[in-house]
Amino acid sequence: KIKQKELEENNNDNIEFNLGFHRSPSMYHLHLHCISTDFSFTKNKKHWNSFASSFFVPIDDFITHFHENHKINFDVNKASKLLKKTPTCPSCNDFSSNNQKVLKNHYTLCK
Repeated sequence: KIKQKELEENNNDNIEFNLGFHRSPSMYHLHLHCISTDFSFTKNKKHWNSFASSFFVPIDDFITHFHENHKINFDVNKASKLLKKTPTCPSCNDFSSNNQKVLKNHYTLCK
């Protein structure tokens, strides 16, 4: 509700949301993330990478993987490496920075 209120106050009707799961969940139970594509909520490199890299599995890909394999199994070691890499702009995939402010500013102008 807080994010919805912020969106309404700032007239950010053009912000889109992604639905998906983490490759290596931080909780035991299955939980779905609904994430704004402005990534303004990210706090650090690991947080950015958990939603703006292939660590985040879009719901359609997750469902397809499940239907094809009848189970969900992702490489945990690969997932761990994704969180440690230098964050990259999900729009152009050419710009990387460990500085969240610089990365967010670039992403805002790039998308």
